[in-house]
Amino acid sequence: MVLILVPIFLLAGWWLKDSLTRVQPREPKRKVVVLGFDGVDPRLCREFMDKGALPNLSRLSRQGTFRELGTVNPSQSPVSWSSFAVGGDPGQHGIFDFLTRTGGDPTYLPSPESFVGQIEARFFGGIPVRLPKAINKRGGRAFWDYAAESGIRTALVLVPVTFAPPCLPNGLAISGLGVPDLCGTQATYFYLTSNPRKVGVAQMTEFGGLVTLLKRSGDSYHAQLAGPPSPLWKQEKSRKSDGLKKQKDSIKSPGLSLDEKQKIQSEIDRLQNDLSAFTAHPQRLSMPIEVVPLSEPGTARITIDQDEKVVAVGKWSEWYRVRFKVTRFISAHGICKVLLQSVTPDVRLYVSPIEIDPERPAVPICCPPNYTRQLAQKIGLFKTRGWESDTAGLKEGALDEKAFIEDTFEVMDKHAEMALEVLHEDDWGLYVAVLSETDRVSHVMWRLIDPRHPAYDPVLAAEYGDSIEKVYRKMDDLVGKFLNEIDPLTTDLYIISDHGFRSFHTGVNLNTWLSQNGPGGDASRPFMKLRLPANRQYNLQDLFSGNTDFFKASIHDPVEGTTKTEYYVNWNETRAFALGLGSIFINLRGRETWGCVARADYNAVCDEIIQGLESLVDPATGKRVIRKVYRGLEIYHGPYANIDSVAFPDLVVGFEEGYRVGWQSTLGGITDQVLVPNRDKWSGDHCGIDPSLTSGILFANRPVEASRTEIIDIAPTILDSLGVPYPTLQGRSFAREGTANP
Repeated sequence: MVLILVPIFLLAGWWLKDSLTRVQPREPKRKVVVLGFDGVDPRLCREFMDKGALPNLSRLSRQGTFRELGTVNPSQSPVSWSSFAVGGDPGQHGIFDFLTRTGGDPTYLPSPESFVGQIEARFFGGIPVRLPKAINKRGGRAFWDYAAESGIRTALVLVPVTFAPPCLPNGLAISGLGVPDLCGTQATYFYLTSNPRKVGVAQMTEFGGLVTLLKRSGDSYHAQLAGPPSPLWKQEKSRKSDGLKKQKDSIKSPGLSLDEKQKIQSEIDRLQNDLSAFTAHPQRLSMPIEVVPLSEPGTARITIDQDEKVVAVGKWSEWYRVRFKVTRFISAHGICKVLLQSVTPDVRLYVSPIEIDPERPAVPICCPPNYTRQLAQKIGLFKTRGWESDTAGLKEGALDEKAFIEDTFEVMDKHAEMALEVLHEDDWGLYVAVLSETDRVSHVMWRLIDPRHPAYDPVLAAEYGDSIEKVYRKMDDLVGKFLNEIDPLTTDLYIISDHGFRSFHTGVNLNTWLSQNGPGGDASRPFMKLRLPANRQYNLQDLFSGNTDFFKASIHDPVEGTTKTEYYVNWNETRAFALGLGSIFINLRGRETWGCVARADYNAVCDEIIQGLESLVDPATGKRVIRKVYRGLEIYHGPYANIDSVAFPDLVVGFEEGYRVGWQSTLGGITDQVLVPNRDKWSGDHCGIDPSLTSGILFANRPVEASRTEIIDIAPTILDSLGVPYPTLQGRSFAREGTANP
């Protein structure tokens, strides 16, 4: 999404401040504080508690409660935290995966707006006539909405899937997971080098980094940092897309003659080619970067835009303040850091993803919208991106373990400071904060605590094998600070996580399996019919480009010397396909553009796929790969459990420990092999792993004796503690069954 600085957002804080106090504040029956930590695993908690590494959580366990917290299916962060918010499974809120789908032509494309939608800016003569806006695509009502609207002073700090931020009466909300960087992505990092052999033809890496050549001029090196797509270019792209859609709608009009249809189809082809050519060369905003090696060994003067600093090799810089000029009247402001890696023989440096400047945000990332500016003035600049850790840089070798851990731990310290600052801001009746660094470290450092993992490195394990324990210790330190602030006589404290973790040693390419297997293992009648070899390696740009090149292969004509793209999937004979991190969609007639499965055959096709996948065995171990394949209509309940919606997964795969959807499969590619060793640094996971294996944690400062503790039970429990009425929820309150609130 395109993000543009508009100072009007900050001015809006004046009238919003008044609008947020229209509900008469009242005191709760009991106050509630929820401190969430993404991805904390109960098994590791017990292990670290047993060795005395988590004294504050051990204290809570003795004096109150420590139990596993059941997660949802699938146990993915945006899904789990959305279920936490509304007190129900994904059928209650419509977030089924990190990736989602929207209707259109073709409908097989994933949407770049998985759980955050957008309204782009519009310009006339360089002047904005419509401001950019984010839209939270989570459905249902969050428990904090009920609380705030009943008069409870409510604070939300970095809670996932709260972007755009909710404006709560007498409340405060700082958005978490979902907030993009200034390029509109979760993590576009920059790797710059003076060695042309390190810059390939494709400058976009598999997972979203931009590799750029530094050109030498005398004693200095120069490059342009590519920023977000130009809003004016995006506006023109939208205009072309609207024109194409209009023609596609018109060809469906009844009563058209064959000649009229042919003319319209000719215009559709022309507009489609024009749009494809236009989209293939996006115009990006950019700004200059200059690197000047200094006489002092291992140092350089690095200037980005107009901000100049002296940086030493191996050390993170302080924050750079940068801006991209959009028009004569508007600039997009951001902040970033630099890690200088080498000045000789090659100059190499890493520039972190450019964050939205919290003091001059391009779009509101909190409500009231000027609060992040006040917060930054108190505690200093901080990352605003929802995916706050540079996991992509580490995964792709642009960062090493030392740099990643230093940065991530610094971010966690800043987030802890932020959480405490907001806690002291008011006498909150309801306070919810979520820190996510526990999840990020576990994803990329799990290989160093699992000697059986293909990416295990004993040398790195000796130095960084305690990284997960260290991030858990940081969690425990913050819990201790909250315990010192909270009166248990008046306040219920819950420490929770949305899911646990398991090793990820083998990737499973679901589309490959679908293309090689049919009913009863009959390979001659595969569920996914290929008409061409799938000869592409996909990256995140392919996945989210919005172009119609998904599931396409490049075909080179040596005679003509031309290359064209064609679908490698024969949709007319394809009965199922996979997208995301474990979702399988039936190519259902009437729902999909080229659907071929009749509704009468829907259950039979589902049965055949379930039988085949649940029989899949890893030949290297002789063990089952998949614990269970779930039917969407059986596990989801509510308004979003709708078979006619392209976002609704027909089947959800629950993998055994060690297995997860393969990397290329998540990006839309089809590889030769179904099972592929995961030699990647991203080595721990929970996405797609069966929810029975990925429970989270629940600690409380009071006994909880309910027979069931699941993440969907937190919402009604909190509302009961507050004394706030609410409609029937899918989750069950601990208070009504156990003794959380005697």
